[in-house]
Amino acid sequence: MTNTKHELEKMIDYHGLPDVIRYIVEVCDEKATHCLENWQDKTLSKQWEKDAWTLKTAHRRLYS
Repeated sequence: MTNTKHELEKMIDYHGLPDVIRYIVEVCDEKATHCLENWQDKTLSKQWEKDAWTLKTAHRRLYS
């Protein structure tokens, strides 16, 4: 197992998968804002927004 996978597994074990997904959604949202405000890169910002939306949708379907 790679170190990255191991660290992710530890996060899931400690926080639970629903919270880890929520944390990733927050990171995606923050990246979208950062790309737009600091780089004026609308395309990259939209991709981060799409990733956040996809994970929010999966979270809602799995845990609601």
